[in-house]
Amino acid sequence: MLPNHSWQALESELRQLMARRRSIRFVINRGNAGDGLIAAGTWQLFDRLKFYPIVSKTNQVQSGDIAIYGGGGNLVPEYPDCRQFLERCLAVGVDRAMILPHTIRGHERLLASLDQRFTLVCRDIESLERVRASGTVARIIMAPDLALCLDIERLRERCRNPGARRRFALDLVAHGQAARYFRWRRTLRRLRDERSGTLYVLRADAEAPVGASGDPRWDISKHYISKFRSRYECDFVSRDIFDFIEGVPAVVTNRLHVGIAGALMGKQVTFRDNSYGKIRAVFNTSLRGIQGLSLTD
Repeated sequence: MLPNHSWQALESELRQLMARRRSIRFVINRGNAGDGLIAAGTWQLFDRLKFYPIVSKTNQVQSGDIAIYGGGGNLVPEYPDCRQFLERCLAVGVDRAMILPHTIRGHERLLASLDQRFTLVCRDIESLERVRASGTVARIIMAPDLALCLDIERLRERCRNPGARRRFALDLVAHGQAARYFRWRRTLRRLRDERSGTLYVLRADAEAPVGASGDPRWDISKHYISKFRSRYECDFVSRDIFDFIEGVPAVVTNRLHVGIAGALMGKQVTFRDNSYGKIRAVFNTSLRGIQGLSLTD
């Protein structure tokens, strides 16, 4: 965990949901390996609160449910999942709904339709201001990205447990991720043999800045895609990221969670922005002033 971060406001909101004495559904934000890092940090936060929601799909959310959507950068025009979750919650009539720390851009009409049953947790000040400008009456709070609260040693201890390793293997098969995970491991081993000096992980997808696309071979986050319905999968994929970064002296990246992983390990990390300002907004809100971290144009 990096210093000077507090999830107190978020923890208070979660305790209020727990006090309603209802089962709570947790829809994890699907995505790349970086989203697994967020989910691993989220599970550690839940451990501290002794909070164990039911991992669900968006279409399993029903009338009267309490539903929580995992943190990330999904409530932006580039991706549909978080929007669809909110639309589902409105359509079926949930008791309460919460979006864990997110970057939020656009979707003004949807935001304006949310009522007091909804809590939107913003992970940067720009998102907070945009949500307020939408005129929504949903509750709005701030909290840092949940990957920032990861305890690496605790994560590695879980992954060393023989029982966890067995459960992970079973979950990979059950969720159809076994082949993808072993390809991910082979890719990391190959790249580990090729790397030297500073690690450059620059996006080569829709969020790459115009004219600044990186080498897709080294864009490690995109080499693993999942719905992350298993906590063990989140933990082991996150461990793999930390193991890969451990052997490099410094990181240059516009993959937010590659940079956060490096920061958590005490590496020198230089962030570059993505296509719509996400990295800059999170850096200015949560990462500026931390030794070894910088942001460049």
